[in-house]
Amino acid sequence: MVFGAPKPSNGIIDNYVARRSFDNGGESMFVVDEPKSEDVHHLQRAVTHYKTLQTVGTGANTYSMLHLKPLTGRQHQLRLHCHQSLGVF
Repeated sequence: MVFGAPKPSNGIIDNYVARRSFDNGGESMFVVDEPKSEDVHHLQRAVTHYKTLQTVGTGANTYSMLHLKPLTGRQHQLRLHCHQSLGVF
């Protein structure tokens, strides 16, 4: 269940999941469509099939039930794909 409705309602997300390390010891993970940054470490291809099963509500109160099928097993892959690639939370 996610907040929002993905457009298009089904498809394949095929990009890369990257990890960036900070000087204070922290890390950040994010999606990269085309790898080219020198400061990105652990860049890995991530592929997810998705399909919207049901959407309820309207406007700011829209929720969707998604069927997510990861073809690769990257850390935080589904969360990152929903948020950064589909724009749903």
